[in-house]
Amino acid sequence: MISKVLMGYSKGLTEIVMESGGQVIYSGGDDLLFFAPADCVFELICKIDSFFQKQLDDNKVMEKLSVYHLPRPSLSFGVSISYHKHPMAESIALADSLLWKAKEAGRNRIAWNLRKHSGQTVASEFDKHHAAIFEEALKLIRLDGQDEVFLHSFPHYLLLHREMLTHILSEQKPEAKLANYVKSTFEDESHEPHVDLLARYQKYLLMLAKEETDKECAINKLHTLLRYIELFKAKKITT
Repeated sequence: MISKVLMGYSKGLTEIVMESGGQVIYSGGDDLLFFAPADCVFELICKIDSFFQKQLDDNKVMEKLSVYHLPRPSLSFGVSISYHKHPMAESIALADSLLWKAKEAGRNRIAWNLRKHSGQTVASEFDKHHAAIFEEALKLIRLDGQDEVFLHSFPHYLLLHREMLTHILSEQKPEAKLANYVKSTFEDESHEPHVDLLARYQKYLLMLAKEETDKECAINKLHTLLRYIELFKAKKITT
């Protein structure tokens, strides 16, 4: 019975990955190694998560685990995003180390690293325990309502003014000061059409800051996410 369930689960995972343009290298138990297009990898992870949770319910796994007062199982991921000519062995080794990093940080996480053609790297983490934050990140990645516009200057200023922003986010009620910062920094005609997008960046940064003791870490997480969006999703660049 268990073998049949695991075989069905592995087959389902392979289909999900292939439908997204990826290729499964290994699937056994809850272990999965696959290649996938960089621009859809986080959406693909969501699909895998949903399928995994459905399998738990369909096969009444939680009924068995509840007898022993065990928590609901979750999946952690290590994601290495690399230039296509980068050595494959290094990318796989990095993904494996990121997976263990995600597990050691508390499980149900995605630890990811983006390595550009130039060799420059940025790294970050999504904590799927904070579902609202992860869903908001996915909306930004999808460019929901943004007409594929990207504000190239925003991640630049995140780092340029990191010390000041860290101080603002450390305030007991940072919303007003952060709004004033954004208004004074981006108050010009070129940014007028993108007020809603700026508001969404503010919202996400505040969500991160609420959960992060280290406010600089919240800034870095938004910066890394925007670099990913800039590289793989945005087609029109507004400076």
